[in-house]
Amino acid sequence: MKKNFLNSLIYFVFFLIFLKGNYFVYFSGIAIDMHLEEIVFLETFNALNKFFLNNDFGGIKNLLFSFGDQVYTVGIGLYLISLPFKIILSEILKFFIDITPYGLSLISKNFFIFNLFFISSFFFYKIFFCITDNKYSSIIATISYLCFPYFIGHSLINPKDIPFGVFWIICTSVSFDLSKNFYVKNHAPPYQIFLLAFLTSFLISIRIAGLLILVQYLILLTLILEKKKISFFNFIKNEIKKIFIFFLILIFCILFFYPIVLIDLKSFFYKSIISSIRFQQNTCTYIFGNCIKANNIPINYIFIFFLLKMPLIVILGNILIPVTEKKFPVAGLNKLFFFSLFFNSIFILLFFILAKVSIYNEIRHIIFLSILFFILGYASLFFLNKKFFYMVSIISIFFFTIENFITKNSHYASFNLISRILNLQKNFEIDYWGTSNRNLYSYVKKNLNNYQFCIYGDQNIYDFLYNFQCKELISKATQAKKPFLIVQTQKNIYRDFKNCEIIHEEKKFLLFYNENLITGRILSCK
Repeated sequence: MKKNFLNSLIYFVFFLIFLKGNYFVYFSGIAIDMHLEEIVFLETFNALNKFFLNNDFGGIKNLLFSFGDQVYTVGIGLYLISLPFKIILSEILKFFIDITPYGLSLISKNFFIFNLFFISSFFFYKIFFCITDNKYSSIIATISYLCFPYFIGHSLINPKDIPFGVFWIICTSVSFDLSKNFYVKNHAPPYQIFLLAFLTSFLISIRIAGLLILVQYLILLTLILEKKKISFFNFIKNEIKKIFIFFLILIFCILFFYPIVLIDLKSFFYKSIISSIRFQQNTCTYIFGNCIKANNIPINYIFIFFLLKMPLIVILGNILIPVTEKKFPVAGLNKLFFFSLFFNSIFILLFFILAKVSIYNEIRHIIFLSILFFILGYASLFFLNKKFFYMVSIISIFFFTIENFITKNSHYASFNLISRILNLQKNFEIDYWGTSNRNLYSYVKKNLNNYQFCIYGDQNIYDFLYNFQCKELISKATQAKKPFLIVQTQKNIYRDFKNCEIIHEEKKFLLFYNENLITGRILSCK
């Protein structure tokens, strides 16, 4: 009876998280990157349509000319599975949200991203259970994962990094299942080989950096072969057919998901990898008030943001890994699963630092790595002391849940407790994607609908204020004749406009932080 009640309670908690997340999505803004992602997809889709229907290479050539090296880093897998979701949901949302059809499409994709993130919790649970062999610790860790403001915040608006992290988790879970079969039964089922190859290619189609998961597979395989006392040479000799099938499916699916191969197969892999590592992006990321360029990040960049962003429980758990390592079960695969993630995470971390990979906007590009360290930190504390693990995990979930409801849809810019002794407004970007735009434009529509002069804002102004007669990009405001309104999001909040009065501010609140963080403003210039 007690067991049935507890299981029902657990299902209810997950259902509440599902409702909570979709509620947050409904009120989410539109991230800057959503536009570019959508444009690239639409252009790619049109180019492919012309090619397959009319054998016309012109569309694909124009795509390459328009977007340059970025085309080599963009696959179409994620767009294909999100498209039906967006079409159906857009038709429903048009009765509830006052925005253009194009804007509805972007918001609909936000729903898709969050629900993809929610589905990933099943695979997160499986991974954690593989490591701990404990049902309730896996449930607690999974709830923490779903409630962590930084993860859930990105799942509301991040069109690429969260899906990449989700499919990394899915691939990891499938690789663990495949490893179990090989370890226990000396047999790798063909369907699991096909599934792993397909999902890995899908991961790579989201970001070419997905190739790095092959290192994780190799580390896990090496650890298992060592435990079974099988030489690598004998393994390859005995399983050469299955290895060949895996890579054949992998390569074929990668080429299918990247349209650019139709005209540039010869240099595809070289250009896609180089473009990803040395992506030409001149964006600033503010660290302690200093503008750090994406192509010139310091060696401690990633460590700084991990220390500022990740929960204290995760940081503590990772620091204590040398201690907890001795408490892992000797038998079974628990330790091998754990250290396949650990060694690969360290490898990727060093690779990003030593290769000087271009990353910006804090650590959003390596959310997948944050998720891996999240798993490692929680699992480490579980093996250290189970009572301590449950206590701090439940406290963290309680803290995460409260903060989710008070941060007003900018959870992704969350900071951990240690960082709240700093002046966050002065030292970091609070809303680097400008997603406060929806609330700001809602304020304009509600309170300034009869305003007779022009309004200047970000590129979302054309979707949110489509029925206003005069609306322009903020870049044109310096040449505008007064009076006019300016809607400032984070990227332009510090631009100085003389003789302009602040009439509204969009604010972010954090627990145990005594200042309101300003994420956007509306100015009246007369």
